Amino acid sequence: MLFSLFISNASVQAATVIIAASNSSSTWKSQATVICTGTNDQTTINTYLTGGNTVELAPGTFNCSGLVVLATGNTLYGQGNTTILNMQNNNGGIYMGGVSNIEVGSLEIAGNQFASYGLVVGLDGHSSVNNFYFHDITDIALGGDDFVVYANNGTISNISFIRCDANNPDGYGYLVNGAGSPSLVQDITFYKCTVENAGVASTRTDIWVVGFDFAEYPGLTVNRLQAINCTVNGALESDFHSEVGPTKTNWVITDCSASSAGLKPGGAFYGAGYLIASVIDKDDIVLSNNTASNNKATSISWGAIPDEAIWDNGAGEYAFYSPPQNMVVPSSSTKVASRISQSNCKGLLVTDGNYKNLYIFSSDGNVVNQQIDLGAVYAANDGKSYSFNGSKITVQFSDYAVIRLVKTTSTTLVVTTGSLTNGTVGTSYSQTLTATGGISPYTWAVTSGTLPAGLSLSSGGVISGTPTTTGGPGSLTFRVTDTASATATKSISIAINNSTLSITASSLPNATVGIAYSQTLTATGGTSPYTWSIASGSLPAGLTLSSTGVISGNTTTEGGPVSITFKVTDRTGANATKIIPITVANTNCDINKDGAVNILEMTSITQHWGETGTPSWIPQDVNNDGIINSLDMIIVGQHWTP
Repeated sequence: MLFSLFISNASVQAATVIIAASNSSSTWKSQATVICTGTNDQTTINTYLTGGNTVELAPGTFNCSGLVVLATGNTLYGQGNTTILNMQNNNGGIYMGGVSNIEVGSLEIAGNQFASYGLVVGLDGHSSVNNFYFHDITDIALGGDDFVVYANNGTISNISFIRCDANNPDGYGYLVNGAGSPSLVQDITFYKCTVENAGVASTRTDIWVVGFDFAEYPGLTVNRLQAINCTVNGALESDFHSEVGPTKTNWVITDCSASSAGLKPGGAFYGAGYLIASVIDKDDIVLSNNTASNNKATSISWGAIPDEAIWDNGAGEYAFYSPPQNMVVPSSSTKVASRISQSNCKGLLVTDGNYKNLYIFSSDGNVVNQQIDLGAVYAANDGKSYSFNGSKITVQFSDYAVIRLVKTTSTTLVVTTGSLTNGTVGTSYSQTLTATGGISPYTWAVTSGTLPAGLSLSSGGVISGTPTTTGGPGSLTFRVTDTASATATKSISIAINNSTLSITASSLPNATVGIAYSQTLTATGGTSPYTWSIASGSLPAGLTLSSTGVISGNTTTEGGPVSITFKVTDRTGANATKIIPITVANTNCDINKDGAVNILEMTSITQHWGETGTPSWIPQDVNNDGIINSLDMIIVGQHWTP
């Protein structure tokens, strides 16, 4: 059995709009996007029920002469019973036809015996719709049926009515109906819902008006239904009811109360607290811990049965199961076994390996444990205990809980971020981690390593901040956790660079033909070590550039200056370029130009010994280094004329 309680906000709303009524307070009107006039207010409301919007209604009375119509993804809510949709004719009501992912809550629908219905979910020509969450809605004195689910040639699934009240309706409190084929409603929950005085109008001629009609149309199938902590008082016919023709599978009706059924003037055929007719297999329906009082029925033509429950399985068998009671999901996932009991608990036994995620909700609808992994052992916690014996998991509660099982159809959770952009000291940084699979939303954390100083990781997966120090690349392990507590991890590196990489060398000393040359290029910023190369141009013959930035060798030919574009690349791949010229000068040892290099050149050098100037400013600066010294004499000696 799949028990379902749809929780809203499964998708992101496009916008939130506040609508005030004509009689709303000045405070609410000042906050509103739009203010209704008090006439045909449904037209104003419908204008904003598009594109997945969330519409918030202020306290006040909205006078509606037609339908309030929701589109896929809409949320419509008010401020409780101070927000009133006043239906002024039989055309009014809230309608959802052919849409999915809807939430409506915290408002009152008033009819004064007008309006054919209060709230209707239908297919409107679509083959299937799903995900409807209705909570804290009160219908008062409507002229028809209050809450209707209508499957016409298709499937409506995952519907939850939570704390909804049907007060004094002329028709049914809750009606599950359909037409055509297929006609299927599945995964429908009623929790803490009430019906008071269904069939109140004195002119009502249809005696088959009940509080809850769980299945009406003969060709309808209702699969996986649960009614929990619901109350009906004073229905015209039976309080809790289903017709003979529909197919009913996997139902649980528990902790409900039925009273004063079938006592209105004119009489009722049965007037039972609980009438669930023609069940093919008795294990398809579980009635547990229900109470009934002051109902008309004490027996029916099928045989004697208690006032508390009427249950016909087509063979004259009737049953009423009292607590304690467990519900079981067998491996076939099509039957609910009802005769397994365990002391002082209401719970769930799961034996089907196809079901992985067990969601548990407390009686107020809040999640108390998001997932129980079948295969783990859980200790008692807050009045709940979980145990696993290798084939089934037993869940026990101190209070009743609404339960949802989800089949493992989602893909495996995977971190999809492959790499992170490197940061720079003093520069704002923001990168978002991504994942696929599992059940969103996701929660992120760092499980190994530490983010660079100045950066932090949000639970939503955003790495942000301003780095304060260089470092890295350092490897960190990121973990993503989905809503069902599945996890995935991935190691990703991040580095923080210094300021922008740049070449600091602006010039190079001249080289001299035949003289050994060595100069080192320099850079700053980026992340060391650096790698050097030539982007354009060529070094003079005899010189080479190493990857560490050293220019070295012996030049063979004078020339220049020549412009060379040098390129530096740091460890992260960042690079910078700069044009730097270099000149190769020849050695002219024959200072006096007499065709020989001898003592006369030595004498000329000593005459200018120690002088300095621009390289090669006088012939005596033989090595073109800007100073007259022994180096010039050594070069002359190396070129001595024999």
